[in-house]
Amino acid sequence: MDLNLYGRVLRRHWRLVLPGVVLAISLATLSFVRVSADGIAYRQPAVYQSQSLLLLTQSGFPYVRAPVSGRAEVRRKVLSSFRLAALTELYAQMASSDEVRRMMRRAGAPKTWKIVSEPILPRESSSALPIVGLAGQAFSEKDAERAAAYGTRAFIEYVKKQQDDAAIPAAERIGIQVLRTSSTPTPTVVKPVGKTLPLMVFLAVLTATLGLAFILENRSPHIRVVASTADDDDVDMRPADGNVRRWG
Repeated sequence: MDLNLYGRVLRRHWRLVLPGVVLAISLATLSFVRVSADGIAYRQPAVYQSQSLLLLTQSGFPYVRAPVSGRAEVRRKVLSSFRLAALTELYAQMASSDEVRRMMRRAGAPKTWKIVSEPILPRESSSALPIVGLAGQAFSEKDAERAAAYGTRAFIEYVKKQQDDAAIPAAERIGIQVLRTSSTPTPTVVKPVGKTLPLMVFLAVLTATLGLAFILENRSPHIRVVASTADDDDVDMRPADGNVRRWG
């Protein structure tokens, strides 16, 4: 690869190359940020996530009781606590359901806020705990925490409404207790600022500019005619790049 030759070609077509480079930088910048009356903002901003932990429980808080022989009611409640752990997958799906999202919107949550939920698994185990992780996602740390709070309130309200509609007695209802309100110490970044599109735009425009410069060079090469010292029939065709071609 003759870098000197490439450099001479680009210098000869600088009137095309220079505007092409400026255009590539400009388009890449505009694909990276958005300029509006509110200021400058990323077109693909980072997404932050804050997670709340919700415990599925019931009246009497059976997790602090031990099964005692002869006390059927206590034993029933303790055994039912294992059933709650099996319900975390179902409750995780309900926590991110369309109805819960609509309840968030009615409470004033922006459409850009999202919630995701999943059962919490203990380390090195496939058995779920009776805990649901409900995470709020937004474009800032503060909004991610607010999204998690909105989602938590909407989910608890949704479950209570279903229990009221079904007329379930208070002693038989599954309760939701908030163990943690947000991620500590701070929300995490689940999606960094998008840089792929600006890079692709810059490379595409720059490649097109350089390609056009070499196409123009090949269509109209710079050639000088130099008289040969041999005889009049020999002619040296010497391009401006210094390479010699001889015909005759």
